[in-house]
Amino acid sequence: MIHRIQNIYYMLAYAFQVLHEKGYRDVASEEFENGLELLVDILCRGVSIQIKCGLTRQYLTQEEALSTPQRKIEVNDSIRSLTIRKKQLICTYDEFSVDAYPNRIIKTALSVLLQSNLSRPRKRELRRLLIFLTGSPLWIFTPSTGMSHMTGTTRPTA
Repeated sequence: MIHRIQNIYYMLAYAFQVLHEKGYRDVASEEFENGLELLVDILCRGVSIQIKCGLTRQYLTQEEALSTPQRKIEVNDSIRSLTIRKKQLICTYDEFSVDAYPNRIIKTALSVLLQSNLSRPRKRELRRLLIFLTGSPLWIFTPSTGMSHMTGTTRPTA
């Protein structure tokens, strides 16, 4: 069984030249119980490197009622929603955030893997990485409805 898993590693290393880099070389010498353990280890190493280099960030447009105006004032929306009576204006502004699609995908993948049958050290590593992705919301997959977006930050269970 171990030889088959090592073969999977070598196929991945051939397909993705990045596995020959310094951070991945010792993966070839480790023994894994199954292919999932190998893939989770490779994913954890890649996510760790990504976190050290910096998570992907992007500008997100925010719109909210504010007492002190910021950026673009939405006059029509402020009049329509009667926020002027509360001495507030609806403003639109851009916020530089880690809530980017690549980060959402990584967080969702790590959360799903955390629910799978992995060894304790692997689950511990997944939890450690999820801490760095708290600014990104989690996507929930359900068989009946497909993918739905869960707003806000959530802590993984298990």
